[in-house]
Amino acid sequence: MGGVGGDGLGQSAEIHRDIPRVANTGFLIEQQLFHPGDALTIPDKPVDTLLLPVHAAWSRTSELIDWVSEIAPRRTIGVHDGALNSVGRAILDGLLGDRGPGIGSRYLPIAPYEGLDGI
Repeated sequence: MGGVGGDGLGQSAEIHRDIPRVANTGFLIEQQLFHPGDALTIPDKPVDTLLLPVHAAWSRTSELIDWVSEIAPRRTIGVHDGALNSVGRAILDGLLGDRGPGIGSRYLPIAPYEGLDGI
């Protein structure tokens, strides 16, 4: 696995050059669902559903958009956004959703304490 923001060798993405990087673990479940952990690794196989860490100290929105476009999942579910307020969520949901430059898949943000039943 290679990728933007992480080296694909089990390292988290860099937050700052003065902060040591730590181990990262991503999960590919039954070739269907991929959670990258804290790095934008590219899975070796196609995935149907991608869990997208929409906010982290190491991330940039432009890298997220490019990463999702490269993986090309059928749908993308926003996760890792607990530090965002409602304005921050609205901005990212717009950029990653239909009002943004396009990520090539259906984007589904999840509100806190809500699920995705029926999708």
